[in-house]
Amino acid sequence: MSEAMSDLRELVGSILMTKCPRCGRTLIYRVTERDCEELSRGGICTVALPCGDHVVLVCFDRDLNVRGTYVYRLAAPPERKRIRVIDQKPPRRPNADIIVIYPELMTVDVSLAISRGRDFLRELFKRAVEVAGKGVKIVTVLEKPVVFVSSSPSVVFALVHPHKQTLVETLSLFTMPTSRVFKANLLAEVINIGMSRESLTLKDRELISKLISADNLKVELVSPSLLPLARHVLSLAIKGRRDLVKKIVNQDVLSAGLTVTELASLLDVSVREVLEVLRELEKRGIVRLEPLGEENEPLQVA
Repeated sequence: MSEAMSDLRELVGSILMTKCPRCGRTLIYRVTERDCEELSRGGICTVALPCGDHVVLVCFDRDLNVRGTYVYRLAAPPERKRIRVIDQKPPRRPNADIIVIYPELMTVDVSLAISRGRDFLRELFKRAVEVAGKGVKIVTVLEKPVVFVSSSPSVVFALVHPHKQTLVETLSLFTMPTSRVFKANLLAEVINIGMSRESLTLKDRELISKLISADNLKVELVSPSLLPLARHVLSLAIKGRRDLVKKIVNQDVLSAGLTVTELASLLDVSVREVLEVLRELEKRGIVRLEPLGEENEPLQVA
């Protein structure tokens, strides 16, 4: 593999955003390995993104600068995509009214929300697409003031009622692109940190970043024969948490192929506690925490 191609592969998963010249819709595209191969050959890559009853050809360079957009009519318009509204029904949720929008996934998560009117959610999604990845924006949606927080084009947090500045700062730490919906128990835990602080310390920020990353870590059991010894050792190392260790250091639990946040939800304990025990097990070579793979497919906001 050439050094130039190796450098280009670092672009895989990067987000490219542009607007349709015809209708003004925001188009979001995730760079793939095939795009990098095309860039290595000619320095320019061209992709076709569907946009309603037409298609937009987008040309971009290795710096992800859009060099041109061209609109063509589709022979037959595609079926209109519907916005999916989900509620993960977490057992505990913070005292907040927060809606999470995933523009690329056409999904609105109301797990932590009070405001759930259909018309409001439809309009909220449209405005979220416009502000995705643009930081903090205050917008009026159907006469309601909404604070949008989005450090990544793939996820937008909508705060419907006034909230502390520390919560806005907390949600701004979700900077990485995601092709999956965050688990509600993880979001609730992170949001509670932001709501309970007068200001975020460096330690708070480090903890929040670790919690966010945990949603993308799958637990793999490597050495089941060492579990009895690990259970004894960790019961002594993590003082006062013998019951927690007993819950987690269990072959059936650790071999279920769950992510860290799924494991926390299953056991009804905090993500922070689960991560603490798993990191100790990982140090001893008993489990491995593997990042989930991202699907390198084009994504579009309709």
